[in-house]
Amino acid sequence: MKKLLSILLVAGAVALASCGSNNKGTDEKEKKVNQDSITSAQKEKDNVLAKLRNDIGNDGEDANDYFYMDKTSPSYMSINKDGLFLELARGDNNSPILKLTIQCMQITGSAGGYGNIVSLTIITDKETYSLDENYLYDGKPGSFRMPMKNVDQKLYDILKDIINSKSVKIKFSGNKKSSEILIADTQKQALQNVIDGYHVLGGDMK
Repeated sequence: MKKLLSILLVAGAVALASCGSNNKGTDEKEKKVNQDSITSAQKEKDNVLAKLRNDIGNDGEDANDYFYMDKTSPSYMSINKDGLFLELARGDNNSPILKLTIQCMQITGSAGGYGNIVSLTIITDKETYSLDENYLYDGKPGSFRMPMKNVDQKLYDILKDIINSKSVKIKFSGNKKSSEILIADTQKQALQNVIDGYHVLGGDMK
């Protein structure tokens, strides 16, 4: 009887040791999977943000501030390019926000008598969108010659349609004259690059 009890105790100890070893191995595998996942996510984030430039300079309130634009996008009030240009800034609670700058120098520049953009019509492959000055200027028409608007879900959906369309025309109406442009593929890619940055920094609009 004592011999049998001794055998059972030894067998139990071996089983417990084996179980502990298996659990340790499982824990180590889970740690490695988690670490690989973190490393992969960081690489993706670095690759996406490498396509952008951070224009915050030394003016940020702290080291976490950012103001990303695509590397091909002009600075604000540029006379070189017309179209739709996205910026990515740090909002409340460190959450990213998208801002859209709308430029049409034939209306807002010297050629247009430094007028204001009153409305615009966006024509994509699938839809026609009309945006008036109350929407563009967040209820403060004429406050700026070029709107810089925080992107809401409505505007986000329009931007995604623009990116996915083969042909996009924008008709600008100003308080002094009108103009229209075609959105080039390079501008569509620039919009997509900033939206990708928005998502890797935690943006939740889809």
